[in-house]
Amino acid sequence: MEWHENEEYWEVLAPLMFNEERMAAASDEVDAIVGLLELEPNSAVLDLACGIGRHSVELAKRGHRVTGVDSTKHYIKEAKARCKEESVNVEFIHQDMRRFQRGGTFHAALNMRTSFGHFPRGEDEQVIRNVANSLRPGGHFLMELAGPGILNEPPKGMKTYTMEGMDFWEEFKVDLEAKRIEHRFKIDLDGEQREFSDGYRIYSPKEMTEMMELAGLDVIGIYSDLGGTELMDNDRMMVVVAMKPE
Repeated sequence: MEWHENEEYWEVLAPLMFNEERMAAASDEVDAIVGLLELEPNSAVLDLACGIGRHSVELAKRGHRVTGVDSTKHYIKEAKARCKEESVNVEFIHQDMRRFQRGGTFHAALNMRTSFGHFPRGEDEQVIRNVANSLRPGGHFLMELAGPGILNEPPKGMKTYTMEGMDFWEEFKVDLEAKRIEHRFKIDLDGEQREFSDGYRIYSPKEMTEMMELAGLDVIGIYSDLGGTELMDNDRMMVVVAMKPE
């Protein structure tokens, strides 16, 4: 089983990934997303790797018809519960994003918080093709992923810290030739130490443009954040916006 298929991994990290600060930021992030995607009212939107629905719920509150897809059952369950609490309707689907597609359905799609780059390049390309096939002509696709600055100044060595009441020990290894970050960490859970590992590929703006074009999408902007700031070589986040031709 690959690390990203391990349900326990995602459940353990949920308190960090969806902490109070990140949940509170979702509304402002969606405001920026709506602008970058040029969303019209009542748009059909795909939230790919939606997690517990941070952005899906906010988009639904704004009147959009949202489909959220995630491979983690626990997250889909939590997302459905959040919809009930917020009195909004979102279609949530438990499925791997390498397999999900729904031909010519969506006005826009988003893939947030570096949930891209976990797979071999061929499978990452399949994800983009799936999105391209799922978009309507003129539809937009926004991706938020790791930026080039991570390879220019990569995380190194070992460190320990406490976050959200949990004690962590972690180690990073960088393969500059493969453009990959390998990450191993241990965490104390109720007095028991558990160990996990993960890894992801850092794509350059040029590589992202190539993959989008191979899927039939035109890149219309590459930024360092959702505010549309110009991307620099030392930026650790990258936002790519592409469009399916009319």
